[in-house]
Amino acid sequence: IIANNIGNAWNVITLLVAVPIYIQYLGIENYSMVAFFSILGAWSILLDFGLRATLERQISKFYANNYGENEIVSLLHSVELFIIFIGSLVVISTWLASDWLAYIWLDDLTLSTGEIKKSFIFMSFIIAFRAVESIYSRALLALHKQVLQNTISIIIVTIQNFGAIGI
Repeated sequence: IIANNIGNAWNVITLLVAVPIYIQYLGIENYSMVAFFSILGAWSILLDFGLRATLERQISKFYANNYGENEIVSLLHSVELFIIFIGSLVVISTWLASDWLAYIWLDDLTLSTGEIKKSFIFMSFIIAFRAVESIYSRALLALHKQVLQNTISIIIVTIQNFGAIGI
């Protein structure tokens, strides 16, 4: 419980520190790209069709010795392949829609259209990778490895939020 609370608190603290710095460097108009990325990330949760929760539940059953290891490994690989497939569709769809998004939707930014298109494509890759990462995060939680999962989460969130400032 303590590890989960520390991990969640660190996520909030890093965002509270990083967002004003983002706005200072980018300006409020260009920060809309970061906000758009956050919206895409929130919507991406729907793309797994509940498989991450199912995987977590099944791994928990494995942990309680109700299933064999082969079945859980097979399930993990199946979920991985599905999430990779969906992530690939997201990347391809974003690549195909990037012209429309850049020209029509976010045309008022100070960034060039080419930079906006590249940003959308990079965003889609990051969302796809985060979807795969979340599979392993949920698996660690199911195996009662909250301290390890939250330690990894703290490191990743710190690199994401403060690494972006450095870039």
